[in-house]
Amino acid sequence: APANGAAPAGIDQQALDSAVGQLAARIQQLEQRPQAAAGSSEPDPRVAQLTEQLGQVQQRVDAVSSEAQAAGQVRQDVDALKQELAAVNQAVETRRDAATAAQALVLAAGQLRSALTAGQPFQQELQAVRAVGSGDPQIAQPLDAVAGYAAKGVPTQPQLTDRFTAMASDIVRADNQGEGNDWVEQVTGKIATLVTVRRQGGGVVGDGAAAVVARAEAALQANNLGAAVTELSALKGPAAQVAAPWIADAKARLAANEAGQQLTARAIGLLSQSAGVKGAAQ
Repeated sequence: APANGAAPAGIDQQALDSAVGQLAARIQQLEQRPQAAAGSSEPDPRVAQLTEQLGQVQQRVDAVSSEAQAAGQVRQDVDALKQELAAVNQAVETRRDAATAAQALVLAAGQLRSALTAGQPFQQELQAVRAVGSGDPQIAQPLDAVAGYAAKGVPTQPQLTDRFTAMASDIVRADNQGEGNDWVEQVTGKIATLVTVRRQGGGVVGDGAAAVVARAEAALQANNLGAAVTELSALKGPAAQVAAPWIADAKARLAANEAGQQLTARAIGLLSQSAGVKGAAQ
């Protein structure tokens, strides 16, 4: 120990003096208490009282600790419920947005199909469907198939039938005229163009232009545009060149018909899905 009586390093001298003073006062207090009767073995009643109070305090501490744990569990449950509620709200908003988009697509697709059927320009209708169905390949594909005719419209099937009736003889004459590579063919072709006799009827057999035109015409009369296109696609040479613009327009009409059906089916399908999900959520 230090010679000067100072406290060792690291000990608060003031705190040590205070503790010693408190201990001395406690000893003096005990000395001044009345001494118990000699030979008395009865315990101090205050011990029992203090023990009881200590037990009560311990019970309160235990209760508070239990309540704190319960409160913590409640907070966890509340947080979990909040997260679940947020997820449900997000799902409801998503379903509501899907239903709104499906309704808009039904309307836009209906307007586009009307324009396609009537053979009218459909630039605005096309843009409207693209905007509503952005990112959906089942919508983009049929739109791309008819986009080239948006400015002028797609000829209707009655219009195509009238045009074919007017040009059928031209196809046959072009085939009769041939390539005209020498003067004999040129003379023969010119004579053939003076009088053109077309065969008619779907049962005409042969690969010549007259037979092909006859079968195509019969297919149109039976309202089978696809069969007419198939027949005319077999033409070659000058006859094929004459028929090419009509074939292109006829293919566009077939594409327009299919596009209208695909868009309508897709729109109704999306609307049904949104309605089914919405009903399940309710």
